[in-house]
Amino acid sequence: MFTHLVLFKLKVNTPESRQTIHDLLEALPAQIPQITHYEVGINSVPSERAYDMSLISRFESQADLDIYAKHPAHVAALSVIVPLLEKSAVVDYPG
Repeated sequence: MFTHLVLFKLKVNTPESRQTIHDLLEALPAQIPQITHYEVGINSVPSERAYDMSLISRFESQADLDIYAKHPAHVAALSVIVPLLEKSAVVDYPG
């Protein structure tokens, strides 16, 4: 098992921008068979340290994560998501 964790800090944290990102991400498991678990979260406790959204996804292997990263549906989603971000953080690990 391989876990991919992403935190998103939005340039403008609005219900519309959160919904756009949420919908794009939630559509990916139906298009990318390598995804074994996919969880999109929207932060509900604002603080100076908090990010606005998170993604926890799991794959059978790092090779499957690599397939996901290059998949056309993922690349298309990123083309919309990345311009909405102030910054992001990623952690990838076995387990």
